[in-house]
Amino acid sequence: MSTSVLITSFGSFGDFEHNPSQRVMDVLREHHQIRKMFRVHWEVLPVSYQAVDEFMQHASPPDWAFLLGVASGSEKMRLERRGRNWADGEDVKGVDPKGGPIDMQDTHRETAIPVQELRDFREEHADILDLSQDAGTYLCNYLYYRTLGLPRTRSLFVHIADVDHVPEAPSVEHQAEVIRELIERLIRNGPFDGHRK
Repeated sequence: MSTSVLITSFGSFGDFEHNPSQRVMDVLREHHQIRKMFRVHWEVLPVSYQAVDEFMQHASPPDWAFLLGVASGSEKMRLERRGRNWADGEDVKGVDPKGGPIDMQDTHRETAIPVQELRDFREEHADILDLSQDAGTYLCNYLYYRTLGLPRTRSLFVHIADVDHVPEAPSVEHQAEVIRELIERLIRNGPFDGHRK
């Protein structure tokens, strides 16, 4: 059976009428090689805690999950190593956790993908890509933290550079190409053994 891959992005919110993460995902969809090599499920999620919870409740855990969201004000993309056990910020439905743990019984969670793999890839794209341990506290982090709790899924969150407000940000097409390369390399080099914290 072919490798199952989940690729998500977020819908509109705030100043983002058409979320850059969704636009990058739309370009990725056109890469026939990804569709040919892997069994891919694409999902655009509303910027809502409830929507994320419902999606996680009903989704079938994939082998790999690549989650996309925009980093407001950032001229670079970011590979996120950690999901923080904290939620804060009002979503599009007016729900605001007002700063509190996502799971009272847990700590922060880290991706099972080896740091060196991410560092090596980052070094090859240092002009547009950073490595981060802070995915924030909003919906990007919320989804990442929840996905990192799936026991057999290797997950990575990629923050997309803000092409709407930062002129120096790489184009949507460039970012999509970097993510395509990242996905193919990690799956080719994996699977990786490791325990999520």
